[in-house]
Amino acid sequence: MTTSEPQQATILSAQEMDAARIGMIASIVGGSVMLIAAIFYVTTVQVDSDYSYLILGMMLGSIGLCVIGYLEACKRELLPSPSEVLKDYVGSAAVVFGTLATLWISRFSIWFLAVENTFIAQDVGNNFWIPDWMPMVQTIGVIGTVALGAWMAQRHSLGNSVRAALILAPISVSFSVITIWLDWSAPGLSIWVSLGHLLLLSSSILYALHLDRAPLYLLASGVATVFPLLFSLTSVGLLGLCLLVPIIILVGMTAMDRSLDRKMIENSSGFVIGAVLLAQFAGRGEPFVLAGVILSNFPFDLSFVLWATLLVGWFGPTYMQRTPAMPIGLALALAMLQGEAAAVAWLVAILAFIYLATRDHARTWVITWTFIAMMASWWFSSIGSNATNPETLFGGLELEIADLLHYVLFPCLVGLGTWQVLSSRFPPIIVGLIALTGALSPTSLGGVDLSFTVLVIGTGVLALALEIRESSERDSINSFHLFPALSSVVFASLSAGPFLADSLLTGTQDLVTLLIAPFAAALLYGITYSVREKEVFNTSSENIVVSEGNPFRLSLISVYILLFFGQFLGLQASSLHADLDASMIEALRLIVFALTVGIIALEGGILKSGTSMERFGSSLAALFLIWGASITLNELELSGALIRELILIGALIGINLRFRAKGDSSEEERSIDQAVLFILLLSSFMDLSGGLWSLVVFFLVADRAIRYQHGIIQIFLLPAAFAISIIGKFGILSKHGLIWDQFDLIPYLGEFSNLLGNDLLPRWSILLMVSISALSIFHHRSITNPRNEYTPYLPYFWLVVSVAVILPDARYVPGLFTVLMTALILRTGYLGWFWINPFVAGWSAVATLDLVQDNEWGLINIHEESAFAMTLGLVAFAQLFAYRHGFLHRFTDQRIESQGFNLEGGPNESLGFNVYNRFLGYSTLILFAPDQVVEYLPFIRVLLTGLLGIDLYLNRLLWPLRLWIIPMVLFTGDFLYQEFNIVNDVTYDQFAFLLLVIAGAYQLYCSYKQVNEFNEEEMIRSHAGIIGTFSVIFGLFSFIESGDYNLGALNGIVMVIIFGHHLVLGFGRDDSWRRLLSLVGLPTGMLVTGFSFGNELVAVISLFLAAMTLIAQGIMYSARGGIGMGSARSEGGVHMDSLTAFIKPDLAITEEPDSEDEEEDDSGDSDESGPNEEDAPEVEDTPEPVGAFASISDVRFPLLGSSIDIEIEGAMLQRIITTVSTAGSPGFRPLVHINGQGVLSLLWEPIPDFTQEE
Repeated sequence: MTTSEPQQATILSAQEMDAARIGMIASIVGGSVMLIAAIFYVTTVQVDSDYSYLILGMMLGSIGLCVIGYLEACKRELLPSPSEVLKDYVGSAAVVFGTLATLWISRFSIWFLAVENTFIAQDVGNNFWIPDWMPMVQTIGVIGTVALGAWMAQRHSLGNSVRAALILAPISVSFSVITIWLDWSAPGLSIWVSLGHLLLLSSSILYALHLDRAPLYLLASGVATVFPLLFSLTSVGLLGLCLLVPIIILVGMTAMDRSLDRKMIENSSGFVIGAVLLAQFAGRGEPFVLAGVILSNFPFDLSFVLWATLLVGWFGPTYMQRTPAMPIGLALALAMLQGEAAAVAWLVAILAFIYLATRDHARTWVITWTFIAMMASWWFSSIGSNATNPETLFGGLELEIADLLHYVLFPCLVGLGTWQVLSSRFPPIIVGLIALTGALSPTSLGGVDLSFTVLVIGTGVLALALEIRESSERDSINSFHLFPALSSVVFASLSAGPFLADSLLTGTQDLVTLLIAPFAAALLYGITYSVREKEVFNTSSENIVVSEGNPFRLSLISVYILLFFGQFLGLQASSLHADLDASMIEALRLIVFALTVGIIALEGGILKSGTSMERFGSSLAALFLIWGASITLNELELSGALIRELILIGALIGINLRFRAKGDSSEEERSIDQAVLFILLLSSFMDLSGGLWSLVVFFLVADRAIRYQHGIIQIFLLPAAFAISIIGKFGILSKHGLIWDQFDLIPYLGEFSNLLGNDLLPRWSILLMVSISALSIFHHRSITNPRNEYTPYLPYFWLVVSVAVILPDARYVPGLFTVLMTALILRTGYLGWFWINPFVAGWSAVATLDLVQDNEWGLINIHEESAFAMTLGLVAFAQLFAYRHGFLHRFTDQRIESQGFNLEGGPNESLGFNVYNRFLGYSTLILFAPDQVVEYLPFIRVLLTGLLGIDLYLNRLLWPLRLWIIPMVLFTGDFLYQEFNIVNDVTYDQFAFLLLVIAGAYQLYCSYKQVNEFNEEEMIRSHAGIIGTFSVIFGLFSFIESGDYNLGALNGIVMVIIFGHHLVLGFGRDDSWRRLLSLVGLPTGMLVTGFSFGNELVAVISLFLAAMTLIAQGIMYSARGGIGMGSARSEGGVHMDSLTAFIKPDLAITEEPDSEDEEEDDSGDSDESGPNEEDAPEVEDTPEPVGAFASISDVRFPLLGSSIDIEIEGAMLQRIITTVSTAGSPGFRPLVHINGQGVLSLLWEPIPDFTQEE
C-alpha cells in the first residue's frame, strides 16, 4: 500500500490553540443554528396525512436501530471495525434520527388512539384534539432515547461528537417545541408543559455529568438557565421565569458533588448568577406561580423567591468554596427587591457579610467584590426609591424606604467598609467608592436633601483621611486612589450648591447653597496640602509619572473645579434671588476670586521658586479663571473688573519676579516654559477692563520669549497681536474700553486695515507690532549666540507687516511678501517654510485676484476659490519637483537641524514632505476641485486620478495605491453619469465598479502568489487578500444593483469561489485570516446564491449546504488545534477525538540508544525483525491511555552548532505525544516546527522510499 495523505498541521502554541478553539466553536454553533433552521422548516411543513408521521418516524427509527446493530456487530467482530471518525458520525446521526422518530411516532400514536379510534378521549375546548398531557409523552420518549444513546456511547467508547449530540438532543427539543406545546395545552403555563421542559433540561445536565464531559455540562447548565428567560418572551409571559427556581436548585445540588471538577463548577456559577439577575430584573412585582398555583405575591414576589432560592439552594456549595459568584450575585440581587422584602433581604445580607468577613477560609477577593456588589445594589435601590410618593414599611412602622436607604443602609455600608479598611482587608479606596456611590445617587445629585449631602461629603473626607493615613509610611500616593473620595466631595458639593442654585427659576438666597462649593474647596485644599507633593499617577512603575511639580494632581484639580463653579455658576446673576444685597454678593465674589488667585499663586511659586510644571498648572488655572470671569461676569462695573485684573496681575508679576530662568535648563524645562508662555498669551485675549490685562500679559510674554529665546512663542506674537486688536476693537469679551477706546481716537490709526479683510483689523495694531519689534532689537543687542537663527529676522518681519497694515490697500503686500519670503528662506536654509508655502501662495493669489478684479484689470470670470485651489495645487507640485531635483538646497549650504522639519536631510530624503505635497496637489485638484474648473474640464478628475495611480505605482507607495481605487471608481462613475447618460434613460456609471472588481481580482492574485501589488514579498500577507476580497464582492454587488441586471446569484457564486479559495489556502498554508474570512463568507455566499433564485427548495438546500460547510470547518479547526474535551470529574483527563480517518498508526516510545553501536545493531536487525512485527497484535487492540504520559519530565538538549540549549516542558511533550497518538499517516513522520512568529506546530514529513504491505 502506498503512503497515505498527510495530516493537516496541528498548532500546539497556546495562542493559536485558543484561535482554533474559537474557530471550532463558532463554526459548530453557526452550523447548528443553520441546521436547526433547516430542520425546523422541514419538520413544520404541513402533511397530507398523519400517517406521514408514522412513515417518517419508522424510517428514521429504523436507521437508528440499524446503527445500534452495526455498532454491536463491530464490537463482536462480526464486521470490520470502522474508523473512530466514522463511528462518531454514524452515532451522532443515530441520536438525531432517534429523537425525531420519537417525536413523530408519539404524535402519530396519540392521533391513532384518539382520532382513528376512541381509546383516548380527545381534548375539548379551543385547543387541538391533542390531550394536554401530550408533552409528557414526548418528553419520556426523548429521555428514553437519550438514555439508550448514553448507554451505547459508554459501551462503544464513542467520541465527543456523539456525547455532544446526546446533550443537545433534549435541549433542541425543548426549544423547538415551545410554541407547539403551548398550542396543544390550556392557556397559560400548564403543569404538563412545565414538567416537560424541566425534565428535558434537567436530563441534559445530569447526562452531561454521566457522560463525563465538562464543556457539555457547562453548555447544558447554561442553556437550562437561559431557557426560562427566552421562554418568558413567548405567550406565557413572565410566568416562564418561574421555571428558573427548580433549575437553580438542581444546579446547586450538582455543585455540591465533591467528585466534580471544582473549576468547572466555578465557571458555571457565574453564568447562572447572571441569568438569575436578569430574571429578577424582568420579574419584579410578578407573583411566583408554579404548575398554575400562585405561591407568593408582592412584596415577596418572584424576585424575592429567586433571591431566597439562590441563598438557600447554593449555600452548601458556597460554603464548600465551589461557587464564589454566589455571595456576589446575592448582593447584586438586592437591587431587584422592593418594600418589606428588600428590608428583610438587606438585613440578611449585612449579617451574611459580617459572617463571611469573619471566616478564616473566606477569600479576600470574594469579600471585596461582594461588598462592591452591595454598594451597586444600594445605588440601584436609591434610583428606584420614589421620594415624591414615600412608601412606609411594615404598616405601622414609621420608616420610609428612602430613609432606610439614606440614613440606615448607607451608614451601615460606611461602617462595614471602614471596619474592613482598619482590618487591612480592604484598601481605603473602598470607602471612597462608598462616598462616590452616595454622591451619584438621585438624592445627592438633585441636592434636595442637605443632610444626606453633608453625610456624603463627610464620608468623602473620611476616605481621604484613611488614604492619607495609609500612605504615611510611603513616599508616594496614587492619585487614582484619591479619585473616588475627591469626586464624591466635588459631585455632592456642586449638586447641593451651584447646580441647585442655577436650576431654581428665581434663584436662591440660602448662603449655605451659595458657599458650600468654595467651603468644600478650601477644606479639600487644607486636607490634601500635606500630601500633595507625594501625589503621583503611577506608583508601581519604576519611573514614577510626572513626580515633582505635577500640575495635574487630582486634589488640586478638584479644588479648582469647586472654586470655578462656585463663583462662576453659584454666584452668577441667574443663581441669585432678587432680595439678596448686591454689595454683599460682589464682596463674596471678590473673596472667592482672591482665594482662587491666592491658591494659583501659591501653587505657581510666589513664595518659593516653583518648578516648570507647577507654573504650567498655575497658568492653566489663570487662563480658565480669566476666561470664566470674562464670559460670566458681564455685568461687572469697571472698578470690579480693574480690581480683579490687578489681583491677577499682582500674582503674575510676583511669580515672574520669583522665577529666574537658569542657563542650564533642560530641553524639557524649556518646552514646559514655552507652554506656559503660550497659555498666558491665550489668556491675554480674555480682558475685563478693556486693555489693561491684555497689554500687560502680552508684553510680559513678549519680554520673556525674546529674552530667553523661545523662538516658537515669538512666532505666535504676531497672530496674538492681531487677535488682541480685533477682540479689543469689537469689545467681544468686555463692554469696557479702558485703553482700546483711547486707541480708537488716534487719527488714521483708529480706522480699519484691509490686510485681513474689510472692517476687521484696526490699524492701531501696529503699535503692538512696532513695540515688540523694538523690544526684540533691544534684547538681541546682548544675545551673541541665538538659539534660533531666525529670531533676529523676526523684528524686521514684524515691521514689514506693520507697513502692510498701515498702507491704504494691503492687497499689494501678499504677493510681494510671498516672493520675498521664499527668496529669504532659500538663502537662510529654513526650508520648513515650504510646508506652509502653498497656503501662503493661495492667499496671495486670492488677494491679487481681488485687487485685479476691483480695478477692472481683467480675470473677471475667475472665482476666488478656483484661484486658491489651483494655486495651492500647482505650487505644491512645483515645490515637490524642486525638492526632488535639489533646487531647494541649491542656494544655501546651511542645514538647520529641526528633526526633519527644515528638510535638512537633503533632496528627496523626507518621505513626509513628498507625501504631503502629493496630498496637497492631488487633493486640491481632485477632491476639492472647484466647480468652475470641473465645468471647463469635465475629465480633469479622472485624468488626474489616473496619473495619481501611476505616480503611486512608480514610487512604490503601497497603502496610498490600495486606497487610490476608491476615488478612481467614484470619479469615473461621476464622469460616466454626467457625460454619457443621455438617451432612453440608459445608465453607464455602474461600469465604474468594474474597476473595483478588476483591482480586487489583481490583489487576490497577489495574495495567492504571496507578494504585494509591486510583485515584492510582503511581510504581512493578509492585507492584499482582505482588500481584494471585499473589493471584488462590493464592486460586483454595486455593479449588479446599480445596473438592475437581476444577477444576484452571480454575486453569491463569486463569494463561494473566493471564500472557498480562502478556505483551502487557509488550512493549507496556515493563514488564520483566510480561515476567518471563509468561516463567515463561504456559508454567506451559499445562502446568497440559494435565496437569489426565489425557489424554496433551492433555499433549503443552500441552508443545509451552509450548515454542513460550517460544521466541516469546525472539524478542520479541531483537527488543526488538537482540541479535546475536559472531564467533569476532578481526577479526569482530556478526552481527545481521533483524527485519522481509517488507520491509527503505531506509536512506540523507546529509550534513546546508549551508544552508536546499539543503533547500528538495531538497524542491522531490522530485516530479521520484520516477520515478527507482522505477527504482533495491532496497536488498536491495546490502546495506550492518554494518562500514560502524565509522568513525562522536562527535556533539555543543546542546539547543534551553538552554545544555546532548548528546553521543552513535560506538559508540552505530553500534548505533542497525545496529538501524535491520535493523528498520523503511514509514510509520514511527525516534525515539531517553530515558525518566524514563534508559533509551535506539528507537521508531517514524508519518509523517503516508504512502502507498506497490506
